Amino acid sequence: MVCPVVLAIALDKVDLKKEEHGSVIPIIMLVVAAITLIAGICPFLICRFPSDRTESPRPVTRCLAPLSSAFLVALACWVHFIIFGKWSYPVIGAVFGLCFVIPTARYCYGNDAAAGGIRGHYSTLENSLEFSAGITALLFVGLEGLALEGQINKSDKATQGRLTKPLGASFFACVLGACLMLLETTPLLIKDRDIIKNQVIKVFDFLMTCAICLVMFFIMQELLMKIQALLLFAPPFFVLMVLVYNHAVANNAQNSENYEPAPLELTKVTFTGFLAVSIPSISKDSLNKGTHWFILLAALAIVSGLGWRQLTHYKSDSIKKAANVASFCTHLLIVIAAIPFTVMAGDALS
Repeated sequence: MVCPVVLAIALDKVDLKKEEHGSVIPIIMLVVAAITLIAGICPFLICRFPSDRTESPRPVTRCLAPLSSAFLVALACWVHFIIFGKWSYPVIGAVFGLCFVIPTARYCYGNDAAAGGIRGHYSTLENSLEFSAGITALLFVGLEGLALEGQINKSDKATQGRLTKPLGASFFACVLGACLMLLETTPLLIKDRDIIKNQVIKVFDFLMTCAICLVMFFIMQELLMKIQALLLFAPPFFVLMVLVYNHAVANNAQNSENYEPAPLELTKVTFTGFLAVSIPSISKDSLNKGTHWFILLAALAIVSGLGWRQLTHYKSDSIKKAANVASFCTHLLIVIAAIPFTVMAGDALS
């Protein structure tokens, strides 16, 4: 999540040595990004060592998990402040982040930190954490890409205006993702197993899906017509109609077989392509047809892929059929999106 920040500063892709920033700013931001990266990776390495208390957070991870999340929130606030120079968004984000970081840190140091859990509940949390981490990583790439575009075109007022909504949405989505990851990394939710039974974990996944869809909507709103941006909600609406139909005419029995959540690899690759094409296009006055259709089709494929992932969290037969439809739509849209992408590549070579 912080690698783009480290690369942008280390490769001197952003000019943070101007008078308004000071010469120390790049060094501090690079150090914070490096600490965030190390603090996020070390808990995973520590958990690879054997321990008698496999269900409880180790002393080092109790410190590193809140530290990594706090620095992620701080970096998001810092990036937004550098581009717009306003304290309103960073202050709101910092307060929101601290509301999650402080209680979680206090819990990890409390007497209840060794609360155990059932393996099935841990599996549910692991699947949700994998989803939240993947989406948050994509959101941070989007935030840093938008910030880099704003830094490059800082003198262009029109571009700055078009970046306002996408950057604001990306900022709040990143803060939300960092906070939800922190909650799912610590055993805070496993202490009360009724919370998991009440589907709060699935609500977290739904919030992350809404966050990334909101970011894409604002990007499309700046690039395409507003009515065309609303097409982003066409795949979920279609899958919902299929779900309602299956629920009405088919048997809605529960499937007791083991299930695996839908993979996110296609969605991640497509979203990366969406960002790579759409963000540089924000500073342009008009789009060619290839870019226009690729952005639209890629966004539809991403939303369909996220819906596919959400539906695979349930075991109902009717929902399983709707998930198959969402999977088909995702793959079909990606195949179609490859056509304008190929046209764009051909135009670039010519």
